[in-house]
Amino acid sequence: MKRLRSCVAIFLCLVAFLLPGCDNEYRTSFDGQASLQESEFSIYLLKENFSDIADAVAQFRTENPEIALSITQFDTTEELDDTLIRDFNTNTGPDVVLFDYTTTLDLQKMAKSNSFLTFDSTLQEKVGFDSNDYVPAALEGCQIDGNLYFIPISFLPQIEFYSTHMQAQYQFQSNKTTRDEYYQILSSHAEQYREDPYVISIFEQYPLQGKTDISSTQAVLASAGILQNFSLLEGDALRKTIDWIKLIQAQNSKFERYEGDFWDHFDTFRWNDNLFYTVSGYDLVTSVHSFLSTLDGIYEDNGNYVIFPMQDDPQSYSVLGTFFGAVGKDCDCPETAFSFLTLVADSYYMIKVTQNNPMWFAPVRTDLFEKALDVCTTNQLRVSGMLVDPLSETEAERLRDFYDSIANYVLPNASLVNFIESEFAGYFQDTENYESAAVNFSRKYALYLNE
Repeated sequence: MKRLRSCVAIFLCLVAFLLPGCDNEYRTSFDGQASLQESEFSIYLLKENFSDIADAVAQFRTENPEIALSITQFDTTEELDDTLIRDFNTNTGPDVVLFDYTTTLDLQKMAKSNSFLTFDSTLQEKVGFDSNDYVPAALEGCQIDGNLYFIPISFLPQIEFYSTHMQAQYQFQSNKTTRDEYYQILSSHAEQYREDPYVISIFEQYPLQGKTDISSTQAVLASAGILQNFSLLEGDALRKTIDWIKLIQAQNSKFERYEGDFWDHFDTFRWNDNLFYTVSGYDLVTSVHSFLSTLDGIYEDNGNYVIFPMQDDPQSYSVLGTFFGAVGKDCDCPETAFSFLTLVADSYYMIKVTQNNPMWFAPVRTDLFEKALDVCTTNQLRVSGMLVDPLSETEAERLRDFYDSIANYVLPNASLVNFIESEFAGYFQDTENYESAAVNFSRKYALYLNE
C-alpha cells in the first residue's frame, strides 16, 4: 500500500484508545465541549489513509461543532472489511466508510444488497454537489444499476516508461497503437529474450518494493476496463486478457531467481534492451516528470512514456479507483454524510499540492488536477529527495489530454481477481490448456454472478 507517503500534520488534539475486543483498531473522538454534543457521526477507514482526510475533518469539525466526530482507524484492510460486514449485519455500521484499492469486498454485490445508501438527485441538490467538478467517467464508474453509491476521490494511472530507441524499433505511439498491438509488441519482445534473465519485456517496479496489493491481474483488468464490464470476460476478449496476464506473470517470474534484495542486482540488467518500465502507483503530475529524469541515468538515450489504452479504443483509457467513500445503510443523517465525503474530495491532497510535495494518486476533481499542473509548471519539485525542473507546457498539455481521455473508472474487485488467478492458474503455469481452463471459468463465473 502507500508506504512512501508522508503523513500530513494533524492540527487537532487527538485522543486515541483501543476499542474493546480489537487490538488493532483505534478510535479518535473529536469531542470539543462534550456537554454541547447532540449527535455522533462515525467514520471507518484505514489508519494510513487518515492524512488524506485530515483537512476535511478539521473543516467539518469547525462547521459542525455540535457533532461528535468518531473515527475508527484500522491497521489492515482485512480488519476494516471484516468489522464493516459484522457491524452491517448487526445494524451498527458507520455513517461513512472510506475504501482504498486494497479492499477485499465485493462492492457491487454489497451495493445491490442495500449495504450503502444512494446519492440521489435530491441529496445532491441539498449538498450542493456539482457533477461537472469531477471526471465524468469516475462518477459513472461509481454507479451501480444507475444509482450513485460511491463518491470517487482518486485513481491510479498505470504508466509505462520506455527508451526512445525501443519506440523506433517497435513503432508504437500514444493514441494510435491499439491494446492488441501493444500485446503483440510485448509478446514478440518476450519471445526474443525468453532465455535472457537480464532483459525484461515489461518490468513492474511496484511488487519489488513490497507493494503487492496492486497485483498484475488487477492492473491488467483495470487498464483494459474489465473489472466492471463483465461482457469482456467471454470469448476472444477473455482470451486476450488472460494471455496478457500470463505474459506479465512470466516476466515477473524472472526475478524469482535472484536471492536477497532485487536492487542489489539492478546493475546486472540490460535496461537499454528492456521494453517497458511500469510504474503503477503514482499521480499524473509530479511522478511522470521526475521519473523521466530518473530514466536519463538508466537508458543510453531519452526516455518517454505511454499509457496502455482500453481494449477497443486506442484513444480512451481506463483507470483503477484508489480512494472512494460510501454512506452506510445504518446512517440516519445521509445529507451530513455525503457532505463530508464531498468535502474529502474537495480537499484531497491540496496541502501536498500547494506545499510542493508529490501526490500519490491522481484526484478525480478536475480543479485539483489543474491546480497541481499549475504548481508543477511554475516550480521546481523535490521528489524522493531529488530536485526536478518544472513541467514544460508541452508536457502539461499531454497530461491534460490523457486526463480528458479517461473513459472508464473501475472500482477494485478482489473477488474477480482471485477468481481469475485461481481458475487460470494451470494455464499460467503451463499445466493446463487455455480451452479447458476457460470452460471451467465460464461455468463457475456464471454461478458467481448469480449468487
